[in-house]
Amino acid sequence: MKEGLITVLFLRPFVDAWRVNRKQDDVDHLTDSKTEAIVNKGIELATESIPGCVFQCYVLLLNPELGRGAIASILVSAFTTGLTSAMIAYDHDTDEPHRQLQPKFYGYIKDGRRGRTFFLMMMISTLHNLSRR
Repeated sequence: MKEGLITVLFLRPFVDAWRVNRKQDDVDHLTDSKTEAIVNKGIELATESIPGCVFQCYVLLLNPELGRGAIASILVSAFTTGLTSAMIAYDHDTDEPHRQLQPKFYGYIKDGRRGRTFFLMMMISTLHNLSRR
């Protein structure tokens, strides 16, 4: 009931971030808080962000007179989608248990270049999302 109320009140991203930051693991949950946050981000990508951006492109193609505002909205949607997908990859790669469990797979984000790598992953994801439309 408590988790459903958090979702209905649109507090899920804040609560997930707080739980990950506090490294809070609830005994009632099947997974740790970081995995739960990543799954929630993936669900949000698949059910809202990507379909919303595709729908915006569809509307713009049917109504080209919408112009700059519609294009700006599509760019913001694609950027948000790129940001979220980069955050999922970043969270997985920088997680110490993942790096220790599979050091040959995880660790492509080097410690001294995390900001630059995250920015480039975000831009590549954004451009990839736009190329699919």
